[in-house]
Amino acid sequence: MLPGEYYVETEDIPVVSKDVLDIYPRKVCFLPASGKAKVKRLAPTQAAALQAQERAAAQRVTPQASSGGSVDLF
Repeated sequence: MLPGEYYVETEDIPVVSKDVLDIYPRKVCFLPASGKAKVKRLAPTQAAALQAQERAAAQRVTPQASSGGSVDLF
């Protein structure tokens, strides 16, 4: 059983198509008004180049410390 199959089975959601077990990444767009989903196969990526892009993005986005404000927990 694939991840997520148990959920669709228990929620009685019909599976009319599958696109799994390939090397290509996919982008899934779910349209809740119609209940339809679209899957687009994306171009394969070079893992090393993707990791370098993610490291560079992580270095650019650094959380700034806040010097004020407080949080009340109750």
